[in-house]
Amino acid sequence: MRYYFNLVSDQTQFLDNTGLDIPDLATAKDEVQNTLAQLRRAMDDDEDWAGWRLEVVSSEGSLLCSVSLLATVH
Repeated sequence: MRYYFNLVSDQTQFLDNTGLDIPDLATAKDEVQNTLAQLRRAMDDDEDWAGWRLEVVSSEGSLLCSVSLLATVH
């Protein structure tokens, strides 16, 4: 199944138009955690990411998962 990873806030959306072929939602959630870790490493300490989230969307457009950029990565 193809999953799309959108970076969104209440005012702005950066939509993933390519997506990734991933076998299941559990693997997609792992990808979210990896992506959040990468984003945090690239973040400037002065940037305010409150209200931003990474959303996983199915190829049909259904929201499957939403994780705050400020959520703890394990």
